[in-house]
Amino acid sequence: MTSREIEVLMLLLENKSNLEISSDLFISMGTVKSHIHNIFIKLDVTKRKEVQRLYAEYDEKL
Repeated sequence: MTSREIEVLMLLLENKSNLEISSDLFISMGTVKSHIHNIFIKLDVTKRKEVQRLYAEYDEKL
């Protein structure tokens, strides 16, 4: 993942909305949606809850 995608991912894990992510990172909503789309593809998920589940599973293994 790119550094920006990781920043977006961290905010997704905080349950932030696209609007909140856009405001926090000073990027457009379209850019947020693109980053989220790319994250979903890279993680092979289709929903935000799946991202959180994957992270929880990963965190448990550490």
